[in-house]
Amino acid sequence: MENITNKKEIIMVPSLLSESHDFHIRKTTRTGRSKVIIYVKVKGKKDTLRKCYKCEQSFTADSFTLNGTKNASGHSYLYQTCRTCYSKEIKDRRKVRKDARPPPARCECCNQKKDKLIYDHDHGILILRGFLCKKCNIGLGHFGDNLEGVLRGALYLEKDINKIIETLNGIKNERI
Repeated sequence: MENITNKKEIIMVPSLLSESHDFHIRKTTRTGRSKVIIYVKVKGKKDTLRKCYKCEQSFTADSFTLNGTKNASGHSYLYQTCRTCYSKEIKDRRKVRKDARPPPARCECCNQKKDKLIYDHDHGILILRGFLCKKCNIGLGHFGDNLEGVLRGALYLEKDINKIIETLNGIKNERI
């Protein structure tokens, strides 16, 4: 990296820019005490079309936001949603948090006491479902955030449906 310093801005430029690699360069700006312009290596070709998983339209890489994570080669990744869908999602999250009740002391799924709970909302209708710990939130997300996915997981773990029903009744009685 070659650094060029000015009173108002710092520019960081990668030393090797090659067209043959499976990445492209994106110019980003950060503000703070001084304006910082950074050139970031982004995974994938710039002209390759990517599909937004929300609106299902195809866009070039410029239409997606950097997500902050990098692979072992130092290439940054992009969010899987286009900038328009990403902005809407951020606004929706803020609205849910603004209208939410205070969080309880325990996760509403596993009932364990946790210091930090996540606002869990139903995507698309902006209704708060509850407050979950990180593990439960990620787990439910991997099961598709729906009952069918969770029940398929339960059937995988326990083949006897009667035992699943018996366990569900025990959990229900704990909550009452």
